[in-house]
Amino acid sequence: MTDHRNRPSDENPAICEAIHAAMEHVPVTADQAKQAGKSLADHALPLPAELKEPKAIFNRPARTATVIPFPSVPEVDATLARAAREAGHLKQEVHEQMRRDRHAAEEEQRTNKRENP
Repeated sequence: MTDHRNRPSDENPAICEAIHAAMEHVPVTADQAKQAGKSLADHALPLPAELKEPKAIFNRPARTATVIPFPSVPEVDATLARAAREAGHLKQEVHEQMRRDRHAAEEEQRTNKRENP
C-alpha cells in the first residue's frame, strides 16, 4: 500500500498509486525505457473528470494559509524593529528566538498534518 503521509488530501488516489507503481521499476537502459513506455501505454489509467480540463485548477478555491501565532517578546520585537530600520545586525538572542519560533511553528505544522492527514 502506498504511503499517503506526503500526499495532499485532495489528490486523486488512483493517480498517486499509478505514479508510485511506475516509480518502483525505473528503467536504466534505452531498451528498458522503450519497454516501460509500451507497458505503461498498455496500462494507462483514464484521467478523472477534474483533470481532463487543464485550466480547471484555476477554478477551485485556494487553500487557506496556516497562521501560527507566537507570543511577542518586547526585547526581541524592539531589536527586530531597529534592525529593520537601520539594516543592522541582529543580536544572538534574537537569532535564537527566531530559531525557536521557527522550530515551534514547524513542529506545530507537523502535528497538525498528523492529526488531520
